[in-house]
Amino acid sequence: MYRKLLQGVTIICLDCDEEKVQQLEELGYANLKIEKVNMETEGLRKVFQIILDDTNPYITFAEKNRKSSDDKLEKMVKYLEEVPLADTVLCYWEYIDGDGKHIAWMKKLWKEWIESKTSHLNGSAILQLSLANEENYFGNLECCMFRRERYINKKFLLDTISCNKQEEKLLLMFEALYGMRAAIIQEIMVYNKEEELNVVRAVKEYEAYQSLRDKILPSVYNQMNYKNVELPSVFLQMTEADYDRRKSVKPVKKEITFFVMGRSEYHNVEPLAIEAEKRGYKVKFTHELNSQAEIGIYCSHIGCIYNAGGVAAKFSLILLHDMTQGELDWPDLWNDEPWNEFDIGILPGADWAKRWRKCSGLYYTHPRLGVYALGYPKGDLIYKAEVLQRTQQLKEMLNLKYPNTILYAPSWENDGKEDEFVKAFCDLPVNLIIKHGNFDEHYPDILKNIREMRELHEGKYDNVYYVEPKENIMTVIPLCDILVSEESSVMTEALLYNKPSIAVTDWLIPDEKPHRKAAVPFDWVYKCERHQLRETATTLLERIKSGEQVSKTAEVFCNIGNTCSNIMDLIEYYTGERENCDALGCELSPAHQYHGIWD
Repeated sequence: MYRKLLQGVTIICLDCDEEKVQQLEELGYANLKIEKVNMETEGLRKVFQIILDDTNPYITFAEKNRKSSDDKLEKMVKYLEEVPLADTVLCYWEYIDGDGKHIAWMKKLWKEWIESKTSHLNGSAILQLSLANEENYFGNLECCMFRRERYINKKFLLDTISCNKQEEKLLLMFEALYGMRAAIIQEIMVYNKEEELNVVRAVKEYEAYQSLRDKILPSVYNQMNYKNVELPSVFLQMTEADYDRRKSVKPVKKEITFFVMGRSEYHNVEPLAIEAEKRGYKVKFTHELNSQAEIGIYCSHIGCIYNAGGVAAKFSLILLHDMTQGELDWPDLWNDEPWNEFDIGILPGADWAKRWRKCSGLYYTHPRLGVYALGYPKGDLIYKAEVLQRTQQLKEMLNLKYPNTILYAPSWENDGKEDEFVKAFCDLPVNLIIKHGNFDEHYPDILKNIREMRELHEGKYDNVYYVEPKENIMTVIPLCDILVSEESSVMTEALLYNKPSIAVTDWLIPDEKPHRKAAVPFDWVYKCERHQLRETATTLLERIKSGEQVSKTAEVFCNIGNTCSNIMDLIEYYTGERENCDALGCELSPAHQYHGIWD
């Protein structure tokens, strides 16, 4: 039985296979017309002819490797019927894998801006903003529907510029915005299926986009100065056998600035600084993220860096802030924390490499000179004599009473979590070590909570011990048998010592209002709710006594003990200090077709 839309719609299928066309036919709308166009052989001329000859009031598109929600057409038609001022309506989109699982959202900053608006937008202005910033603010052709009458009566970009075959599909997308009043339905209704990388096609599409943009901005908008985002060098390396990426690196002095915000970030990169000093580099630490630098190594959240004015180093590396960074948005950490302004990105091992490859079609995941799985600098500490000595000192200072120890190391102290931890185990023959993060004065409420909890418990129990917040957690983890937290990165760092962790999933995290539950999107920790904590820990202790061991370390960390040496080798290769570098073999290759403003 056929359904009817409020008004007739024509879908122009661009290079779609028969399966996609059949799916559209199966929607069952009596007043839906489906037209097919082969862009290679028929091109823009055929598309424009369909629109001119059509009688349906609304036009939309379908493309291969995209999927729309079944009710998209109804919602778009309904919107255009109810909002007569809108010429074009767009919707939100996301990227998915072949199994339909989420990979990445549209850019969050753009989504937040849209949601602050209450009326329609100037389509020409959106297009200019997108072209000038090289950001995709509007999705793709399947994300849009427009009024046929308004479209055929408007001024066209094609009136001012000419384009070749490679540029035609891009221009068609831009025409859906240019000269049109645009509205946006704030709902995801289009899903882009990632394609396997075709690097030759990726380079051609990039070149076509650059060519078209360089025609539109000067000729149509009289804009002569605009951003130019280069194609990541990994693609050129894959297509040009003699391509030498080092030629793009400017000369730098043997000076490295480590940009750190707080003690935890200092501990993240301190082993790397020690290795750099051994090699004769002048080393400096600073929390001034806008400081000029020869070689800059960053591990702060990217928002902090951009708020300070962006990457100020001549040559830059970006490392993770911590091992569970951006867990609420996995796999796409880089939507909030883009790496494309840096020269090199460093990942700690296979698990993060898998996450990056899933998102590797997105331009903002690509530093200029590539991403390398070289390990986690703090991982090198487990073999350092000074760290082992400090652990022994702590053990002697604490004078632990029992053979077994549980370490409490939360990401945040709030809502009496420490009190719940102490009460769960204080009557058992186990040591309870409490180690909080080293928060500064920017977190007065957390500092107050830490102080109040310590006053409540210290000296009241003979099995409760405190380690000062400024202490490096890597000297404390070896003392425990089990680590307890909610979502802290220390649960992953515990793998370096083959120590198991428990995440209490209903302990709240105060970085949002209202406070949210802990996010633990990984499988190398035991998970329980607070009422199950005692039982979970005692059961786990029994398993440890029977010989059960942690098995995920190799999956999460690589090059343990050699990470800092590998990173310094890579720096020296690109800055001209050495001619060969084994670390180049650890570069990650993108898995998916490259997305730019054209897709």
